[in-house]
Amino acid sequence: MRKLFFLILCLFVTALTADSWAQCTNLPSSPTVLSAVEGEWRAYAYDGANTSPNSNAYYGYYTDAHAYGPGKLSFDSSLSYAVTGNPSDAPGFDGCTTLGNNNHSLVYTTIIPKTGNYKMRIRHNNTAQVFQNTTRIYNGTSTRASFQNIPVRQFTAGQKIEVRLQETTGDSFVQFEMIPEFDFAGVGDGFWECSVYSLGNFTDYQGGFVTTETGLGFDSNDYNFGDSASNPASTADGYVGDGVSANHSYKFMRQNFDCGYYQFDIIRHDDDADLIIDGSTILSRPGWTNTRENNVARVYLGPNSVVEFRVTNSGGGPTSAGLALTRLDAGSNETIWTGEVSTNTNNPANWCPGLPDATTNVYIPDPAFTTNSPVMNADLSVANLRFHANASLDAQSAFRLSVNGTLTTTASQLVGGKVNELYLGSTNARLEGEGFEVTTLIVDGTATLALNANQEIGITDLVQVNSGSLDTNGQLRLKCQFADLTQRVAQIDDLTNGSITGDVITEQCIPGRRGFRLVTPPVTTSTTIHNNWQQGATAVGDNPKSGYGTHITGSKIDQTNGFDATPSGNPSLFLFDNSNQQWSSIANTNVNTLTAGQGYRLMVRGDRSLDIRYNTALSNNTILEATGSVRQGNVDLANELNFSSMADDFNFFGNPYPAAIDMQAVLQNATNLASDYYIWDPNLGGTNDNNQNSSNLGGRGAFVTVDTEQNTNTVATGTSGFTTSAANRYLQPGQAAFVKSTGGVPDMSIQESYKRVSEPQTDVFRPGAQTRTYVDLILYEANQLQNGETYRDALRLKWNSSYTTLAGVEDASKMGNLDENIAVVNNGKYLAIDRRNYPSQEEIIPLFVNQYRHQIYTVVVKRTEWENMDLYWVDNYLNTETLIDNDIQFIHFSVDANLPASIAAQRFALKVKPSSLGISDMPAEGFSMYPNPLNQDYLSFALPANLDGLWTVKVFDMLGKKVMEEDATADNQQFELQANQLKTGVYLVQLQHTSSQKQFTQKLVVH
Repeated sequence: MRKLFFLILCLFVTALTADSWAQCTNLPSSPTVLSAVEGEWRAYAYDGANTSPNSNAYYGYYTDAHAYGPGKLSFDSSLSYAVTGNPSDAPGFDGCTTLGNNNHSLVYTTIIPKTGNYKMRIRHNNTAQVFQNTTRIYNGTSTRASFQNIPVRQFTAGQKIEVRLQETTGDSFVQFEMIPEFDFAGVGDGFWECSVYSLGNFTDYQGGFVTTETGLGFDSNDYNFGDSASNPASTADGYVGDGVSANHSYKFMRQNFDCGYYQFDIIRHDDDADLIIDGSTILSRPGWTNTRENNVARVYLGPNSVVEFRVTNSGGGPTSAGLALTRLDAGSNETIWTGEVSTNTNNPANWCPGLPDATTNVYIPDPAFTTNSPVMNADLSVANLRFHANASLDAQSAFRLSVNGTLTTTASQLVGGKVNELYLGSTNARLEGEGFEVTTLIVDGTATLALNANQEIGITDLVQVNSGSLDTNGQLRLKCQFADLTQRVAQIDDLTNGSITGDVITEQCIPGRRGFRLVTPPVTTSTTIHNNWQQGATAVGDNPKSGYGTHITGSKIDQTNGFDATPSGNPSLFLFDNSNQQWSSIANTNVNTLTAGQGYRLMVRGDRSLDIRYNTALSNNTILEATGSVRQGNVDLANELNFSSMADDFNFFGNPYPAAIDMQAVLQNATNLASDYYIWDPNLGGTNDNNQNSSNLGGRGAFVTVDTEQNTNTVATGTSGFTTSAANRYLQPGQAAFVKSTGGVPDMSIQESYKRVSEPQTDVFRPGAQTRTYVDLILYEANQLQNGETYRDALRLKWNSSYTTLAGVEDASKMGNLDENIAVVNNGKYLAIDRRNYPSQEEIIPLFVNQYRHQIYTVVVKRTEWENMDLYWVDNYLNTETLIDNDIQFIHFSVDANLPASIAAQRFALKVKPSSLGISDMPAEGFSMYPNPLNQDYLSFALPANLDGLWTVKVFDMLGKKVMEEDATADNQQFELQANQLKTGVYLVQLQHTSSQKQFTQKLVVH
């Protein structure tokens, strides 16, 4: 007890006298005492042999210039100052040099550069300690002249190491060696390393070597490795470290593999062996074997995968080990789907080594190896794309799959057999394997369909060959869909800058209703009418393909001239001779072929399953199929079909393209033809009889006249507002029509640019929706518009007397984008679709545009059903107004992010003027509003002559909200208005004269 009391007393006295140690006043201002940095050892010196460094006794520091070993993690203080001296003798010491040769302390610090296991050993005079961060891992209380081993420990990159020496008498030295368990450059980064341990528990690390294998695996026999009892693993070629006895353990370790799936074979092992991948034991093999064992594991490996092969040599005899790895997917330089995190294809963690791009070859492996199968949740670009036989990709959602090389699939590898949007964007894009369905196919370059025999790519919406060419190899089908009322058949867009070679298979949906149709094939066939529209049937009762084809009659004897027999022998397929204005039945179907643009009148009863001997047989849906070449470029149908030059004669023609065409554009650019055209609507004509489908209104059909200038037709709306024909200016794919000559030689050239594939397909075989006036504003980055890429954002304004101008439930609210937004601002609300009543006076419709990501933009303004109104594009920044006087008009503008007014969200607006008010004819001179900018309480107005009297003044902010309304009386062509309630900003001031209804609108800036 007395000894314990005496010890406590001594410590107390020591603490009280600690300040007396500090004799140094010339201390360095940096670094901070005991701070550490990676890549060097700092040595901090103190007066007094302290157990813990005392800041009051700090004397200075030096950087050890003699650090050595891997990563310079080892040092020997005797290389910096003599063991009979003190730390202040070291070269570069910064501080006081009066430190005594005895009774001093020294603290070495550094930072661990790499996470891993480290072997350590230390020798020192007097007392020494080692700390890992704040944890003491060594405590030597007396001199250790020879090295003392410290158990192997795991360190994390960034941890601090402190080595403390407390010297009281005699020599002053400390030597510390820290050896990473693996080469400091990396754990077998693309090569195999062997680490050797003196015991069988992989804890007493002694040394190792790096292999020079060029393959995926290794064989210890290549390195003079343990081939006798006296030759343990430490005798291998290239080994560095201490030797071990015959009883020892070792492990080969490697990371950084090419992404893929591998098979492991064990060449040999002696004795017990374990295969460990990413910390998990894949297999264990007891004892020794010199016999190869194949296919012990099949696993995925990537750049971050770590493979260990551990062997414990416990028998005292020779030892050896070897592994062979084989790449299962036979790929090279591919990005592999791993699905480790989710199904999302835009998550880099689901790919090895990272997200693919247009230059990346991609492989979707066996789902047995992956956690999740890929589902596109964003656009996905690849070079070549291939699948394991059991793998799949879900590409059905509203995103684009871009393939710049080869896509090889089977039917089951694309979920649902569908791709939403497929982009082929290189000079050698190919589709191979089995066919599937695509909503939109886009080609920019050279693309080839090279599918297996009898396989097809089925298009449900659109084919776009923006540039280059598409070789179909006869394997492209434009499908029809009865259930889709706006996109009945797939179309081929403008081929001005692109081309299609090879046959295309087209489908025309004919809803179940017995009656005549005016039709044309969308392609020109090399095979007969019989092979196409009759499906090559061998008899009247033959139905080669259920739901396809129809009967074409003209003989009582079956298959005479290709016709299906009927009791009457009446014909059902007719041509019209434009020269003599007569119908004639076609001579045969087994010789004649089909020509795109040639019109036909065809009686369609339904598909070939019907018994056409009975008129009372109920009709059903059918698809007319035709295989042939697509017409490309301008088509001169007036010359080709011998249009009549006689005034009031009718000329029969068909749509030559597999796409809707704008007949307004066709006829506006035609010569000696009227601006109207005529179609046959089978829904019209009276009450159904018993062989009609009672779900449709009408009898056997009737002609409809389409006014292309107003985009309406003579029977667009029946009684009580019910629509009776959907015909408009867009002639549908596969549809034929008539145009009337006005006298003189006609010219009617149909051009690629007249295609309107984005318009809803009206399909005259069903009722359509009531048309309304509307304007579309589509915002493009200018270059993207030129390149045929997608728009940034868009909005629509619609007018009808049944709508309410103020924002309400009938309008569609705007949902914000991450990038550019364009919206209508109506009564403080942001709208994507704004439905409005027709204006009775001039209206300013504010627009909202924000989040510009580019500098140059184009707004495409599309007007439909526009009448009795003038429309202007208003730029409040440039103070300009542009009259929109075309159905499609391009507004170009630029923004400067450094000019707030240039990128102001309220920069743009639309102005609508009812033409009947004659506003555009008002004299601009004689009207002024001043001062502008306004910097006083009153705003003055000067007016043209004869406009005295009562005026209404309305002031709107740039969001369209009315902030002020006052009545004022003009005298001597002028009046003024108190405007001190207007805050700083930009406004639109609208004046209306009560008696004449004339208006003025001008921008006002308030300072």
